[in-house]
Amino acid sequence: MKTSLTRRQALKAGTLAASAAFVNLPALFAKSPSYNAEFLSMTDEERAFYYFEGQEGVKARLFANENPFGPSEKAIAAITNSLKDSYMYPFDERAELQRKIAAYEGVSEDFILLGSGSTQLLMAAGVAFGMKGGEIVISHPTFDSLPKYAEGVGGKLVKVEVDSGLKQQLGKMADAVNGKTSLVYTVNPMNPTGTQVSGKEMRDFCNSVSDKAPVFVDEAYIDYHPEGLKASTISCVQQGKNVIVCKTFSKVHGFAGLRVGYCVAKPDLLAKMKPFSTGGFDLSRPAVLAATASVDDKAFLSMSVQQTEESKQLLYKGLKAVGANVIPSFTNFAMFPIDMNGSTFLSRMKEKGVLVRSWNFKNQDWCRVSIGRKDEMEAFNKALAQVV
Repeated sequence: MKTSLTRRQALKAGTLAASAAFVNLPALFAKSPSYNAEFLSMTDEERAFYYFEGQEGVKARLFANENPFGPSEKAIAAITNSLKDSYMYPFDERAELQRKIAAYEGVSEDFILLGSGSTQLLMAAGVAFGMKGGEIVISHPTFDSLPKYAEGVGGKLVKVEVDSGLKQQLGKMADAVNGKTSLVYTVNPMNPTGTQVSGKEMRDFCNSVSDKAPVFVDEAYIDYHPEGLKASTISCVQQGKNVIVCKTFSKVHGFAGLRVGYCVAKPDLLAKMKPFSTGGFDLSRPAVLAATASVDDKAFLSMSVQQTEESKQLLYKGLKAVGANVIPSFTNFAMFPIDMNGSTFLSRMKEKGVLVRSWNFKNQDWCRVSIGRKDEMEAFNKALAQVV
């Protein structure tokens, strides 16, 4: 039976969670020798590399998987209208956002945990399930915020290599689960590879594995999946499985600078994360109201996905022209192998005013390029032709 929180209960729960987070986290991380800037998605050195004074010289900012087509006009209007009341904490407004997200996902309000983007929620899960030597099964490579936070509090990572097509191997991940496993972490579609597994395959995996250990599914890029939201594992949560689904407004909604995200799971699973989460208490009024306006703005979301696809095809054309073998992507970025040291490639592209990312795995250097506007993809293609 579904239950829902009253507004006062939701506020109290969020406040207590925020207080617990600020009390517990510093003490936990102080015990960890690896508590440093590596917990963020980029190191200080990486951020310094991408920094341009006043952004002068940047023709294409393609290193952070941002969506240059958003926020929507409805979200922008909500932000503008919220400014005059921004001296007030958004208590009621945050509760309304939680209700709206719950209705959108088909669950009750106590199944929703808000956060400032998905990173804060990934941190909460990493800490909650990584403490006391918890073992977390992950694909390798993967988006590493949750794994790094887990390691920071003594968690152990069990890595399962992607296959030759850079797809995560769910069967092998399932085989890696044992009595010591505290969490299974998966991302679909995948970051940084851009690959995907079908919705049915992921749901079958979750339904089976979650009987042995909780499964955390990061669906930051689910809107770009070829099946769209039909590929989501939300139905597993609705059926009472031990599955946590994490979503963010940073991608298709264009909120990377506004910071809104949420997890969907049974209350008992969210209870494990809440002591290390603010529960959305740190969300600003403009961000809350913008997200509320953007949740079901289907016209904008459809346009955003379409514009991304058009820019992606332009990128593919440029990669084909230089003989690059791009990995088919189902996100707002793409990965392809490069025939030089990754740092050298980044520096040469930066000289051309184009900022991208690089990885090294499977004894190969790779470039990950975010999908930008068409003018940015043209700038990338021109720079690439001069560098390779």
